Amino acid sequence: MHQQNKFGNATLQIGDGDHLAVATEIITVSDFRQKHIAAGGEGAPLAVYGDYLIFGKQGEDRILLNIGGIANFTYLPGNMNSAEIFSTDTGPGNTLMDAFMQQHFTEKYFDKDAELAKKGNVNEALLAVLKQNDFLKKLSLKQQDQSYLTLIICKRQKKNLLHTILA
Repeated sequence: MHQQNKFGNATLQIGDGDHLAVATEIITVSDFRQKHIAAGGEGAPLAVYGDYLIFGKQGEDRILLNIGGIANFTYLPGNMNSAEIFSTDTGPGNTLMDAFMQQHFTEKYFDKDAELAKKGNVNEALLAVLKQNDFLKKLSLKQQDQSYLTLIICKRQKKNLLHTILA
């Protein structure tokens, strides 16, 4: 859970490294996200290492696309040179649709199997507005939290959005 009002500019992760260490009597290194943020980073210092170790393949360049709340990709070079790895957020993934569902369909937390999304059409006017967002204009994209890309963007086009989705 990120950017919760009661935690300010912090993140809340499931589990506690200190409690796990005591319960298991195993040396436990934890809280990477919070330490990364405190040091001026974006809060995801280890994700790219997992991508590299699990999905890297000698002789084959790969791009991994992760569509979660915020979509991101990782480029893994086929020469396995870790200095050439590149990973960045690309913009909203499911966060806008999830927030829309929670706001307009209180019994649904998300659009299961894209049931509602499949009924809609691309709203070209709204897409044009979303493409103008400063996040997409940055030359060097970096990790963003869901609070940056909320329904506030869509509220500017709420009438058109609702008409398109619910039609």
